[in-house]
Amino acid sequence: MDKLYGERFPCRYYLMPFYQGDHPHTLPIYESSLHFQNYFAQANKALPQDADYYVICGDDMILHPDLNEHNIIDFIGCQEQAYVKYINAVTDHSFAWHRFSEALHFLDQYRAIPFYDMMPSREELIEIYKRHDISISNIGLQNFKGAFDETISWERIKAGLKFIFSKDRKRFAEWPLVEGYSDFVVVPRKYWQKFVYYCGILGAMNVWHDCGVVTALLLACEDVLLEKDSPAFGVELWNQEVEELYEQYQGDLQALLNDYKPNQIYTHPVKLSRWQ
Repeated sequence: MDKLYGERFPCRYYLMPFYQGDHPHTLPIYESSLHFQNYFAQANKALPQDADYYVICGDDMILHPDLNEHNIIDFIGCQEQAYVKYINAVTDHSFAWHRFSEALHFLDQYRAIPFYDMMPSREELIEIYKRHDISISNIGLQNFKGAFDETISWERIKAGLKFIFSKDRKRFAEWPLVEGYSDFVVVPRKYWQKFVYYCGILGAMNVWHDCGVVTALLLACEDVLLEKDSPAFGVELWNQEVEELYEQYQGDLQALLNDYKPNQIYTHPVKLSRWQ
């Protein structure tokens, strides 16, 4: 990582769970990666407080080779704005979405902190979402479809029936979360302190990271740019696509970088332990 980014991003920090070494840019974090929004809250006091922007990216995400601390914000087009790839209301997902029940019931599972004393009320939350063009619906027939793929499948029917006949089912989310692609996020300095505050609370509530990071982002930031409105884009790989990319380039990282599109922000994931 130092070889890739040392000169281009001299003010960089690696947040590593339970780190015991002495690398000058690595900060120890005491949290599960399932709730990595808490990484930012824990690391905050050790991070520079005068940065214009805070760019968060996964350690297996490879940025465009021309990006550096001076041009990355203009490259994305998020001047004075936060950035995340996309945002979905949890209530827009299908019954079969892998975090559906967990995200709806997180307040039932864990209340070790005075959550409602520190967070907006449900009514205030709904209004904040509306300002970001996010609407929250009750759970219903639309949840047999999905946020991306609206096909009604047998898997979704089975998951829906299981949810409907569960004693813990809910018709609406008590405190609705949103979710998004949280492996690459930009937060302007003016929003950073509120962002890490909400990240810490949602981390303490064991909220899954894609919900925790993106919900905190909307609560903290007045203006959030999405990829669909940006001149740049990221490339995400899923399942077999990861191996296919490796085979395509024979593990040659420079060959992959040479093929980046002019407006491509990153490829994710690329495991540097395998690539040369």
